[in-house]
Amino acid sequence: MAARVVTRYATMKTLRSDDIMATFAMVTAIGQSIAVSFSSTHGLGSYADSLSPDQREVIQKALYASFLLYVVTLGLAKSSVCVHQFKLFPFRASRLSSTVLMSLIGIWTITALFVIAFECKLPNPWSITSSEKCIDLLAFWTYYGVFNIITDIALIALPVSIVLKLQMKASQKAVIIACDASRLSAIIAQIIQITYLYTSIPQTQNGDLLYNLWVPILLGQTVLFFSLISSCFPFLKFLVDALETGMIRADGLNITHAQLRLPSANRSADGYWKAKGSQFQPGHFSSNNEARKIAPSASPWSGRRTDTTK
Repeated sequence: MAARVVTRYATMKTLRSDDIMATFAMVTAIGQSIAVSFSSTHGLGSYADSLSPDQREVIQKALYASFLLYVVTLGLAKSSVCVHQFKLFPFRASRLSSTVLMSLIGIWTITALFVIAFECKLPNPWSITSSEKCIDLLAFWTYYGVFNIITDIALIALPVSIVLKLQMKASQKAVIIACDASRLSAIIAQIIQITYLYTSIPQTQNGDLLYNLWVPILLGQTVLFFSLISSCFPFLKFLVDALETGMIRADGLNITHAQLRLPSANRSADGYWKAKGSQFQPGHFSSNNEARKIAPSASPWSGRRTDTTK
């Protein structure tokens, strides 16, 4: 996260909303890790009969806090990626997809926070060992994990589908796609966690839950780690350099439609994009001059639009 923020500030001399989200995600991730460590030092993974009532209560309170921070961290990290993709790609369809995805992530995060906040009967909502007073932990964390996988797949598919159509060297495309595909590590870790939950939670919900939860908790930390790392890969300096094509600038300002490099006359336009009004679509142009007649140009620095047809 620190490398991401430093890279963005070095290239733009400022921080944007997605950087602020990522910074808050880093802060909540640190708090979540502290809560998990606190529960471990007080006996998480030990048999319940070897723990005092006070120790068991401390462990459950620490886990309660870690669950809430876990959800907040993932929500912020994913939202920062959505905001970045929205600003990076000028296509209307991609921006709509990013907006819809970020809305779903927001709803998913808020509902999960609400469920965790009241996962057990008041006045002790953290008392997960009282299974008769709590929600179905297996059902909830399965729902949460499956939706986490779905959103991760969407966060990979959206940029990859756009990058494949850009006029870039194959090696540059491979670097960008590899960085986006790094999120697959979080998906694999999430699948392993869900699988393990089905082998541990049903056997322990009426038994020694604090002893058996340490493995799912560890796997959850792995999911969180890979999610945060994959959210930062696209901001590494070498990737920023690779993105400096005819469409995308390292400083976050997109080149306008008329400044896109278009295929020359009698050349196949498959995989290329042209400007038509304010939209991009597959097609063929005879020259760059023809493109400039159709789409107005603008200086990315001044923000003023000038009509080149006059």
